[in-house]
Amino acid sequence: MSGLETLAAQAVVGVARQAPVWPDTGGAVGATLHELIQQRTDPASALLGVAGVLAVCGAAGYCPPTHGRNSAPPCPPETLPAAQDPPLAAALAAILADGPERLQAEALRRLAGAGARWPERLLPEVLELGRRNRALRPCLQATLGQRGPWLAGLNPAWAYAVGPVGPDRDIALWETGTLEQRAAYLRHCRSDDPGRGRELYLQALPELGAKERAALLMELAVGLGPDDEATLETTLKDRAKEVRIAAAALLVRLPDSAYARRMAARLDACLGQTRKLLRTVWTVEPPETSGLDWKADALEESPPKGEALGQRAWWLYQLTRNTPLAWWETRLELTAADILEWGLKSEWRNALWRGWLDAAETSAAALWLEAFLARKPPKGVHYDYRRFLRHLPPHACEHLWLDLMARENAGAGLALACESLPLDSGAVSAEFAQAALGQVADYLARREATWDYRLRETLPQFACLIPPELFETIEATRPLDCKDVHPSLTETVARFHAVLERRALLHQHPLLASADP
Repeated sequence: MSGLETLAAQAVVGVARQAPVWPDTGGAVGATLHELIQQRTDPASALLGVAGVLAVCGAAGYCPPTHGRNSAPPCPPETLPAAQDPPLAAALAAILADGPERLQAEALRRLAGAGARWPERLLPEVLELGRRNRALRPCLQATLGQRGPWLAGLNPAWAYAVGPVGPDRDIALWETGTLEQRAAYLRHCRSDDPGRGRELYLQALPELGAKERAALLMELAVGLGPDDEATLETTLKDRAKEVRIAAAALLVRLPDSAYARRMAARLDACLGQTRKLLRTVWTVEPPETSGLDWKADALEESPPKGEALGQRAWWLYQLTRNTPLAWWETRLELTAADILEWGLKSEWRNALWRGWLDAAETSAAALWLEAFLARKPPKGVHYDYRRFLRHLPPHACEHLWLDLMARENAGAGLALACESLPLDSGAVSAEFAQAALGQVADYLARREATWDYRLRETLPQFACLIPPELFETIEATRPLDCKDVHPSLTETVARFHAVLERRALLHQHPLLASADP
């Protein structure tokens, strides 16, 4: 138990009931604590003072020494240049303190891309940032230099930054962590060594319930390749339906797998051709009966309770969902957009569209998802387009964000944009950025913006998506500085410009110039 934790436990008990036991730290910190305790006659006041000193020291990387432990070895010499230039160091300190998270991620990428490291005085805050936010760790560890891991070795809370990045990191999270932590570890392991990740999953199978087996199996999508086919084929025999469906979804993403060939053969038997207006057109007709071997391929004979599709449509939907989309393009010699139009003309349109949508979302097929967004679905097919925006590049989503701004308000559109794009996404287009800022400027002058607390969070985040070529123009024109802005939003606008100013320095400083591709 740390010194602070010990003091907290004593505070809960109460110093009136039990006299405090003061930490024995020794050294300069110990001398300071001893003097403070002597000065304060009230035990409660003394305890709070000692806790405050230990908290400040801990924020600087200090840990009380363990008696009998050897002193830390000297820090190895640095090999990377530090971002010590005062303006750049000040901007980095502000980014650590104020965020937003998307700007912190960009600063880490710029430093890592330029082969630079954080100033020494900021390392405690950087290590704390990584402790709180696992998503930032991959880039963060490349920017710590030699002193970062050395300092992390003195504080168990920063253990994630000690040693090289690799699949052995945080193995305890895999062995004893929550399902979410185990999934994150397996995902990281698969990105580094797919074979080792697969073996970890197989070794853990005997102890996993159905929910855990299905969730962790889907992490094999990272680094998915032919070597995973045998494992997935075996998993098709799992006793849990949700696990079998997950295995089938992954096998569909291996277009040369035996499973994909079996599904394509079944679907090919459903296709036909007919003459219509002096031309030949494709037709589709679902199977008349289910196959004896369907259950082995995670195909259900009977639709679930409440399913709107009839028996044969249900079969066609499953076949469509579990067949690689590339097969359709090759077999029909049509583009994704043309195939969707062809499906709309079929009496089995709902089964086809639902199957294609599931396959496109599972395989993150951007061209297909863009084609869905450009068309109105058939009656009876309902889906929320927001759920697959994360699979699309920004340019494919921008018209949707602008439409939402026009239908609802600028705050809603900006929120959707920030939610749709991952931390490592690139900038939006200059055209969209300028159009969005125009919408925001109009919105800020409206009374309803005063109560849009989501806008206070998303506007600074949106500043992180502005393309660098617009920095000077926006700072020169300051389109959001209008006289009608409510005083409660002026701080939000000021933060927007502060983020832009810090981003400009990240992109223009000579030390970080090499981070540009």
